[in-house]
Amino acid sequence: MKRSEGFLLKNVGGSRCLLPYGRAIADRARGTTLNETGAFIWEYLENEPSREELTREFIRRYSDGAEDEKELRRDLDGFLSAMVSWGYIVGDPPEPKLPPRNAELEIAGLGIALSCPENFVKNGLLKKFRKKPGREDMRVGVTVGKTEPEPSGREVLRSFDLVVYERGGYLMLFPSLSKISGARLSRDGTRAEIFCRDDSD
Repeated sequence: MKRSEGFLLKNVGGSRCLLPYGRAIADRARGTTLNETGAFIWEYLENEPSREELTREFIRRYSDGAEDEKELRRDLDGFLSAMVSWGYIVGDPPEPKLPPRNAELEIAGLGIALSCPENFVKNGLLKKFRKKPGREDMRVGVTVGKTEPEPSGREVLRSFDLVVYERGGYLMLFPSLSKISGARLSRDGTRAEIFCRDDSD
């Protein structure tokens, strides 16, 4: 997760206020007042942690026991959802939901567990890669269909061949490719989903 651009946390009359500046003012973004807990969350987001990393630190800081932990999770989820909807922070992208792996490859020394349509395997499309079962440095899923990934997050690169968005992880779109529309990559590089167009019609 990360802070949205255009907001600063300032002390105003003894209160911690999240104030817009620059483009955020032009976009008529509104400021808000944060309590001590909200200010802690904002400051912790400086290093762009994942939602799970933030949750662990939040519970470590404020929890008194197992029951309290459940309530803290609910409170944090509600606060983060509100902050995302108001535009103050950018949430993590959804984690790729990958089916069970059906191929294991080694590419440049990297063990890859592949989840893909059966015809990718049956048609021999993967023969040029040497199989190395049991090792999984990265999980890659291949989705074939007419649904394409929706642009979301901060645009960090745009060219004729490639557009990259950052939102916790990375979303890559390939405008010039006819078969592959895009790919989603987790921030730590261990999970990816490739979106292929279905041109069977």
